Amino acid sequence: MTETITGWLLDVYPNETNLTLWLIGADGQRYRFFQEFTATLYAAGPATRLRELWKWLAGQPIPLRLSRTQRRDVFQGLLFVLAVEVLQPARLDGLFRDMVAAFPELSYYDADISIPLRYAACFDVFPLARCRLEVRRDTVLNIVPLDTPWELEPEPAPLRVLSLEPDCDPGRAQPGAISVSYLRNGHSYERSHYSLPLEKPRPFLVGLRADIRRYDPDVILASWGDTWLLPFLLKLSQENGVSLPLNRDESQTVLERKERTYFSYGQMSTAAGRCCCAGAGISTRIT
Repeated sequence: MTETITGWLLDVYPNETNLTLWLIGADGQRYRFFQEFTATLYAAGPATRLRELWKWLAGQPIPLRLSRTQRRDVFQGLLFVLAVEVLQPARLDGLFRDMVAAFPELSYYDADISIPLRYAACFDVFPLARCRLEVRRDTVLNIVPLDTPWELEPEPAPLRVLSLEPDCDPGRAQPGAISVSYLRNGHSYERSHYSLPLEKPRPFLVGLRADIRRYDPDVILASWGDTWLLPFLLKLSQENGVSLPLNRDESQTVLERKERTYFSYGQMSTAAGRCCCAGAGISTRIT
C-alpha cells in the first residue's frame, strides 16, 4: 500500500545496499526510509582500453550496469565514454580507487561527487527542504520538493536542538563541566539549562547518554565541537566503555575526519577536523 508523507529532509547517506533518508514529518515524527539510488561515473580513453576496463568491471563483486554513451567534455567536446552505474552507492569510492590503480591512463568524470550531492541534484532537493514522499512501508518510491533554495521565508523545520558547551575555553584551561541546553521548535524545554560535571567520567557519560536518548535531537550544537568537545567525548566514551548515541542511526558509526593541510592559490591552507553523524546533524558553534 502506497502512502504520502510530507515533511523536511533531514539527512541522506549511503548504507550497505542503497540510501537511508531521514525525514522530520509534518506530524512531528522522525521517519527513516530507504531508497534505491544509482551513482554513475564515466571513463574516457582509447577504445581498446575501455573494452579492457569493461571486462575488468564485469568481474568485480559489485552490482553494476555498464554502457557505452556520449558525454560532452568542456575542452574536447563530445566523447564516447564508458558509463559505470554503481547500484550500491557506498561502494563507489572503493571501486573508483581500484579503477584508477588498474587503468591509470584513462580519464574519469563525475567520480568525486559525494552521494548526498548527487541525490540533491537528481531530485532537486536540499538540506531541510520541505518534501512530499510517496512511500511503501519503509521504501521511498518518489520524492518531490515543495520549496526551493530561493524561498525568502520558507516554513521552518521544527528542529530539536541539543546544545553542549564547556564551562571555559579548552584552549586556555581544562573544562570542569559541560553545559547542556535543549530547544524544541525554537522554545526552551522545561529543563532547558543545566551542567554535567566532568570530574567523574562514567557518571557524566551515563547522564549525557540518557539526555541524548530522552531528547532525541535533530541537531547537536557544540561549542569548540570539532576542535575539542566531540573528539574529547569520543575518546572518553572509548576509555570508559560507555557508548554515546550521537548517531540517531545506531547501525552507523560517527565519521571522524582528521585535520589536513593543502596548497591552494599559492598558499597553504588548513581544513579543520570534523565529526559527522548519521540521522542527526552536528554543528560547531563559532566561539
